[in-house]
Amino acid sequence: MQCRSVQTAVVGMALVMAMLGTACAQPGSPVEQTPASTSIAVTGSDSAPAGVSAPPAIQVNDGELRVLGIISTPDPCQRLRVFGERRGEALTVVVEATSSGGMCIAVLGSFAYRFETPLSSGPQRVRVEHRYVNTGWSTEVVRDTVVTVP
Repeated sequence: MQCRSVQTAVVGMALVMAMLGTACAQPGSPVEQTPASTSIAVTGSDSAPAGVSAPPAIQVNDGELRVLGIISTPDPCQRLRVFGERRGEALTVVVEATSSGGMCIAVLGSFAYRFETPLSSGPQRVRVEHRYVNTGWSTEVVRDTVVTVP
């Protein structure tokens, strides 16, 4: 399913669309937050999770999903969080960087992350998104695959 922006010259319709928003969800499939274990550390530091990579590594062991990756940011002064959003049988792992809003050195930042959550058996779609809030960078899908949990 593809999302499309709806543009119209009719002011009333534009107001209705602005109030409703444009979403790409399928009817009847609400987004649920997924309980998970997560960690974030500066890439290369002693506290960075082992096995991180770009693009992210996705592992399934004993009914548990593990995602290990690296996110680059516009600068090292970012607030980061990692969480899961489930819609039906699809799980999106979101790594979100938000600008701290203050002055910062003008170099790129790099952070390692780990996300773990239990999965039910069967095939499931797993996406990993890097979202950049108030940074000027666009959201990017860095991994999109189907895993099968025995």
